[in-house]
Amino acid sequence: MKIFTFDPGEAASEFQARGYVHVPRGVSPSLLSYASEQQMRFEQEADPSSQRFRERDFVLPDAETTLEELFDAVATVCGLDRSRMTLAESQLKGYPAGTNAQPALHKDRFASEIAVGIPLRAAPESRFVVYPDQHLEPNPFVSAAMWHRSLDPSQTPQVLFDGVQPVELDVQPGDAVIFRGARAYHGRTHAAGATVLYFKLNALRLDPVAADPSTRRGRENSLLLVDRLRDEEWLTAVAELSPRLTEVRRHYTRDGWQEVLLASVHGERDFRLTELGFRMVRALRGAMRVEQLLREVDIADAQWGHAISELRRMVRFGAIHLVAPVAPSR
Repeated sequence: MKIFTFDPGEAASEFQARGYVHVPRGVSPSLLSYASEQQMRFEQEADPSSQRFRERDFVLPDAETTLEELFDAVATVCGLDRSRMTLAESQLKGYPAGTNAQPALHKDRFASEIAVGIPLRAAPESRFVVYPDQHLEPNPFVSAAMWHRSLDPSQTPQVLFDGVQPVELDVQPGDAVIFRGARAYHGRTHAAGATVLYFKLNALRLDPVAADPSTRRGRENSLLLVDRLRDEEWLTAVAELSPRLTEVRRHYTRDGWQEVLLASVHGERDFRLTELGFRMVRALRGAMRVEQLLREVDIADAQWGHAISELRRMVRFGAIHLVAPVAPSR
């Protein structure tokens, strides 16, 4: 199913100049019809008395083909590495009657490097507002709320943009707006009654909620291989960081301020990470052969068995994926 009707190459110069692009009638009628049908089922199942945002995953039609077009278009428009494009969210969001008409501006989670907004139903006075060229440091956290809580009072968007006019767009059903979701402060005003289809993407290989089908396949493949590979086969295996690995942090306890290193994989429990494990995590840049990884971390040959045991442990916890080509034992 075709997603867009515009030429991404023509939109690229506008995105680079402005930091966003708004394409009226830029969405194909077939996608708009398909998404609107999901929207109707979504609303029929929703609690009409609820004043909470109504969110549901959007089921992509012919997911592999649709994602190829989405990745091609967004990578071209935004100047990103096509080979690393990853879907981080695919979501229908409904704005109920009690939605704040002037909500606080926010930045999306770190994995939302680029956001694509496609209204399915617009509220009459609703506008998309964005500051595309000011205060563009990325939100490094896994949620917009965590970013907001981290700010000093003098650094909140209410203070930063006091008296500063945003870019204000009248985005109608069938339009597409593409912007830097994790960097640019943005929001929707007077959105009550609207429904929007959002795609959140990145070229960082990040997918905390496993929205991209390749993330689930990678996890399944890794669990299949982790116990089949002998130590010598591990050296020819290829590993990469899991797209669901969201952070590693140092935790200091009140028991003499002892240091504990913790890794977080979305949807899994946190686990302790050894210093050796952290060295390997930091050294993994894209997909790497395990032998190359061990040499980059400068692990003595005599310690390779220990390092491979640590890799096995991180695979089981979901922090590392094993990817092709590998040759499992028979």
